[in-house]
Amino acid sequence: MEYFCIATSQEHVDVFFFDPWSFMHTFSGTVITICVNMVNFSYKGMFAILIGIIWEIIENSSVGPRIWVKLGIDYHGDTLVNVCGDVLFVWLGFKLQDKVMNLSMFKNNVLIMTTIFPGFLFSLFIIYNGLLTK
Repeated sequence: MEYFCIATSQEHVDVFFFDPWSFMHTFSGTVITICVNMVNFSYKGMFAILIGIIWEIIENSSVGPRIWVKLGIDYHGDTLVNVCGDVLFVWLGFKLQDKVMNLSMFKNNVLIMTTIFPGFLFSLFIIYNGLLTK
């Protein structure tokens, strides 16, 4: 049950349900929403979840660690709990962006991009600088 907690140390990243990468997954969901809204496409929410699942399969295959090593990140795969959290946060980003886009005054995507993107940058800062406690 402890894996359903928030990552508070570097060892918890990619293990616990919520970690600094959760912001990046939420941001990814907002980007997916913007992309799928450019075309007339049904089942947009299912598409966002499918993209999240496909990425998690790639990331946790033998290809994933090679991608992250090229980006300078030591990565050894996610736990199943973390994968479920990652996909859920992609869906959450999708839903947030979709709701904002349905408000006529926010058709330009400014609100969600200016609230989620800083969280994305902050999470990368935490990850790259190892600011979680050891």
